[in-house]
Amino acid sequence: MKPARRFEWHVWGWPIVAGFASLAGLLCALVGDGAWDIASWLLLGGLTIVSAGFGLGFFARRVQHRR
Repeated sequence: MKPARRFEWHVWGWPIVAGFASLAGLLCALVGDGAWDIASWLLLGGLTIVSAGFGLGFFARRVQHRR
């Protein structure tokens, strides 16, 4: 019998958080006006900034290779 595999939060944690944040931002944009619009801008804009930062390498880990 194979041992049960544990869920790998270090791999899937932040993508799940980003998915829920984008879902919340889209729902805020659809639900109402005023404060709802501000919440949607913050959620979706924050995700855009973080994604662009990763794409441009601002959050890249500096790995030193051993020789």
